[in-house]
Amino acid sequence: MTKNTEIEQPHLILCEGEDAKYYLMELLKFFIAQDPVFENYQALNFGGNPDLKNYLNVIRNAEGYDRVKTIFVIRDAEKDAQGATQSIKDAFLRNNFSCASASNVISKEGTPRTGFTLFPSCSDKLENGTL
Repeated sequence: MTKNTEIEQPHLILCEGEDAKYYLMELLKFFIAQDPVFENYQALNFGGNPDLKNYLNVIRNAEGYDRVKTIFVIRDAEKDAQGATQSIKDAFLRNNFSCASASNVISKEGTPRTGFTLFPSCSDKLENGTL
């Protein structure tokens, strides 16, 4: 098991690439200073966008997975925000996870609950682009 798949916290934020991972780690440090609840969150790099489907399978079989309560995916929308949304949903569904209905929504069913958002907007309004 590599460091990139070691589950240490119950709330996982899966992101595309090392730059996004380090950005999220710094953001989490800021949030922890505001509210210690964020100590329960962990950022992990799932690799490139096509790797998400396989990474979710690896995470499901990783030590500590039984403690995971939420999985949230953050990736770039690239040139096709709708396609990126569908790609994330497909990755969740192909690995038998519940799936949020839209960006910035957490699934209401299943364990772990899931959600996703897309850079650059990180909002429910989908925009093409990158971080």
